[in-house]
Amino acid sequence: HAKVMKRLSLLLMLALVALPSCERGIRTERYVLDEKIPLSEGSKFGLELQIDVEYPVAGLSAEALDNMCKVVRERSFGIGYRDFDGTAEELVRQWRDYIFGQYRVYSQGLMEDLGLDEEDAVNLDGMVYCTGAFADRWRGYVNYDKTDYIYQGGAHGIETETPVVFEISSGLPVSDSEFTQGVSRDELLALLD
Repeated sequence: HAKVMKRLSLLLMLALVALPSCERGIRTERYVLDEKIPLSEGSKFGLELQIDVEYPVAGLSAEALDNMCKVVRERSFGIGYRDFDGTAEELVRQWRDYIFGQYRVYSQGLMEDLGLDEEDAVNLDGMVYCTGAFADRWRGYVNYDKTDYIYQGGAHGIETETPVVFEISSGLPVSDSEFTQGVSRDELLALLD
């Protein structure tokens, strides 16, 4: 009974919730994962994983959709996932397994280096979250806001925020200079408000 409940619990935690949305013509879905995985069976320590990444699924040319999805996968999960050819559920599960494996290796290595058993350790908790969402659309461009947070012990974790501006017609990211070409100072200031 406990094994069935554990498996059911794991499946429920791994369930990805596809929340369809539409951002100014680009149809998207959100894939959500929120799970805390113990370092080992019965451990008081664990890794909390949270992901909420919006993906385009329609409203673009096939080429633009493919390009945008590749960039979103790469920036959200790493370069190794850029050309991932499975379902979103498979991608997130593979990413989850990889991140947890890294957490376990890191934590066990730390305990070994310090000569500690798990019960003697003060804190081996970790947290990884990743969000991504489409935001403003302007003059044939759309902004994608990306945030990552990693905590591996200590006083606080590290958060990074990275905007990506896509050209809608190609689905490719553009540089600041490409985006601002031919734009007046007043228009730029208005965009920042």
